[in-house]
Amino acid sequence: MENPVEEGPTRKDNSCCWNYRQFHRNHWRGFLSIIIPIALIPLLAFGKPYRCLYLMLLMSLYWVLDIIPFAVTAMFPIFALPLLKIEASKVVGTYYFSNVTVLVVLSIIVAISFEQSNLHKRIALGILRVFGFRPKVLHLLICLCTMFVSIFITNIATAAIMFPIVRGILLQFEQHDIMELTTELEGNEEPGEEGPSREAMAYYFGLAYLANIGGTATLDGSGISLSFQHMYENFFPNSEISWVKYFGCCLPFAIINGLVVIFYLQFVLLGLFRGKEFKDVEGRQSVIFTSEFEKLGKITYHEVCVILGFISLILLFFFREPPGFDGYASKLMHNQ
Repeated sequence: MENPVEEGPTRKDNSCCWNYRQFHRNHWRGFLSIIIPIALIPLLAFGKPYRCLYLMLLMSLYWVLDIIPFAVTAMFPIFALPLLKIEASKVVGTYYFSNVTVLVVLSIIVAISFEQSNLHKRIALGILRVFGFRPKVLHLLICLCTMFVSIFITNIATAAIMFPIVRGILLQFEQHDIMELTTELEGNEEPGEEGPSREAMAYYFGLAYLANIGGTATLDGSGISLSFQHMYENFFPNSEISWVKYFGCCLPFAIINGLVVIFYLQFVLLGLFRGKEFKDVEGRQSVIFTSEFEKLGKITYHEVCVILGFISLILLFFFREPPGFDGYASKLMHNQ
């Protein structure tokens, strides 16, 4: 028989190593959150540019290392800029409630309205009813649709609107055993911890990338394009960038970039040209969708209101500054 007394030192050493690993794993963010600001303190001894550099480096390291939530890091300038005597608080506060901020809040409200009304599930089932359970074809369709919508409205609004629809389609895939949305993380010390599967990442990455790429085709497609227009008009007040010229110049590049990204995502994550196949459920497809649509019932008043609101939102975005004629934004500014 083995002597249990002899295992005492070994178990103790293993316990110490295990405790150290657990401490390092659970508290390294807290440790760095204290060390980084202290290490950058020498920059504060110099002038205002170096104090601004201190804040930039601090936020960059916090952001890259994911030490604290991004939203908390983004709030640093509100109190840090006045505290470091770089800018007054009344000036800093205006940048936290700009047009882009209002647009982000509006996009989130639209996305929540889709989910609360269950409209995203109805749209997802409608798409699946037409195209069937073909993940690669649906991935291409969703990416192209996202890119097209992002041309006319901002990339933030597009992503917020398309996300519930994509999520509804993926949930249908998982429910009918077409693909798994989560998988166990490899090389993880704690068994059972799951992360997104490669197939789910292909859909979500495609949504994010194509919303950004489509937004580069027009001036009002992304916040970066709007910022570029604002800076350009400030530096060159006698020159103007029209919607048509910008669209004609950037649309070909957006199409090429979008197709390259779709091909890359399908090749790397969906196994394009490598013989990866998903489970075939075409034989029971009609039965599945008949059952699902019966569960949803008739379209509700809530869903109708969301659809009308969404159509109105797209029309307002498009006719704000449409190509070829003055939109309602110029009329409102002229009246003011």
